[in-house]
Amino acid sequence: MNLTAIIVTIAIGSILAGTNILYINAILACKVETTGTFVKYNAIHGSYGTAYEPVFRYYINGEEFQGRCLNRMSLSNIEKQFAAYETYTIYVNNKKPGFFIVYRKVPIQNMIGILIGIIFLAGVCFII
Repeated sequence: MNLTAIIVTIAIGSILAGTNILYINAILACKVETTGTFVKYNAIHGSYGTAYEPVFRYYINGEEFQGRCLNRMSLSNIEKQFAAYETYTIYVNNKKPGFFIVYRKVPIQNMIGILIGIIFLAGVCFII
């Protein structure tokens, strides 16, 4: 295998594993349980299509936030689970209270992304 292919393989593996690890860490950092009022949803357009994030209004230490939800979901899931101006339990990042989650589970696709990244990196070790 030539040097360019090795560098590309290392880069792909590092990006896959690294971005998924960072996302999981961001989810795990949301530990402050509070209630938030569902107000709307945002559409997130990406290379894999459109995902949606619910938007909640909530208060941390007396300060109002309408933060970014780290959980992405389909529009039908949002419509099934959340009613406008109803309150729900959310989990806020205490160091960055503008970020929150509604689910404390780590998405399986992120675990798979880490595994694929590790496979790329391990493959380079066996090739060298």
